[in-house]
Amino acid sequence: RTLGLTEKRFGPQRLDSMSCAGAGMDCTDGGILCILSYNGCLPACVLNYALVTIQAPAFVLSTPKPARAWCLVTFAFFVCFQVTLCMAVHCSGISIVWCAMFGYCLAAVFCMFKGLGDESATALTLCITIVDAGALVYYAMTLEQLTTIAHGCAIALGVCTAGVHRLLRPNSFTETEPGERLELASSF
Repeated sequence: RTLGLTEKRFGPQRLDSMSCAGAGMDCTDGGILCILSYNGCLPACVLNYALVTIQAPAFVLSTPKPARAWCLVTFAFFVCFQVTLCMAVHCSGISIVWCAMFGYCLAAVFCMFKGLGDESATALTLCITIVDAGALVYYAMTLEQLTTIAHGCAIALGVCTAGVHRLLRPNSFTETEPGERLELASSF
């Protein structure tokens, strides 16, 4: 059997539970379509794009209304980061995107923008925490350890991005819609 690029660098992969185990998910050509399609692995696509989709409402609602345009910029940054990373290390996927979105939501709801975002964001973030934790455990059990480390780093990236948002756009947290009550968020 031939070794995939990731296996040569970082030890054996544990893709046995994925139906794409034989094909592998390395993108040695660095093509964006290969990266975003998990090199044609449908189960990985379905799982990860579902995680991005369920993350989206909490991601938007956790940000105060006057600053919600930031969410699109942040999402684009996460996608560009993922694609660039995969081009550099010949991997595939979008799990960095949903993990970073998750980290952003956690920081936004429980620290940075506490009381400033939509009230439903807290409940949504608690729900996605359960789903994301399940996905993270699944991946920790089925993929190589490097993937788990990357997921943890992506969550930290999301937390840091929420902090940068808070620092760069301080006025967006003092502007309220007519009739809204403003509460100060706790800092780091």
